[in-house]
Amino acid sequence: MQAPFDALSPAYAPPPSLAPRRLFPYECNNELIIRQQPNRARMCGFGSKDYRPIDPAPILQLVRRDEHGRAVVDYQKATTLVCHASLWSADGSEERSVVINPAGLPKRLEARPLQEAQIFSTQPPVEGYVATLCGNLVSPCYVFTDLDGQKTLFFAFPALSVRTSGQYSLRFSLFDIGQDSSHAIAFVLSNLIEVYPPKTFPGMTESSALSKCLARQGVKLHIRTEIRRTSGQVAEEQDDEEEAEPEAYEEP
Repeated sequence: MQAPFDALSPAYAPPPSLAPRRLFPYECNNELIIRQQPNRARMCGFGSKDYRPIDPAPILQLVRRDEHGRAVVDYQKATTLVCHASLWSADGSEERSVVINPAGLPKRLEARPLQEAQIFSTQPPVEGYVATLCGNLVSPCYVFTDLDGQKTLFFAFPALSVRTSGQYSLRFSLFDIGQDSSHAIAFVLSNLIEVYPPKTFPGMTESSALSKCLARQGVKLHIRTEIRRTSGQVAEEQDDEEEAEPEAYEEP
């Protein structure tokens, strides 16, 4: 005689691929550490060519820990991890993602009747807004050799620019594009960044050992080996991009 149907029986359990899973399976195992804090920038304005990168270029390290709290470098997982940068207020309480572009505002009123909503509206047209932070806002996860010779998971942002002067901070959010969820699984806030008008910008800093280390391995970082300052004028930087061939990547 056939046994009665039991939905709770292991024989009728759904396959593992359909079993419920945690929404954030790696949330507690990821930590973003800012290894190189951004400090200053020259505002780039609203043009499309005069981009001025934030200096120093933000460099982050991802520390992943297993269930025992031990740090691990998961090469397969690194292929699905990305880090996104967004602009926030200096204290990190408000996002500063958009700004009004003066060129997008109407220069004169046209000789035609205005709608009532237009008369009482103080908001600029939608096309008057542009992103305050521009450049490459997303970094893939790099598996590179650290200064101590250990394989490390890095994110680098060598081409971030801010359109307007002021004090800001950067928020870095970690995403796993291999998961169904679109939520960030980790984030970290940078120190205060001072964005200067062109006439008061103190100049770029000399490239750090970490920047040079990643540049040799393939990250397109601007490497500055000499800082030139002229008396009574704004500091100028001497940029020397390393032309050395990136080191070949070796499988672990």
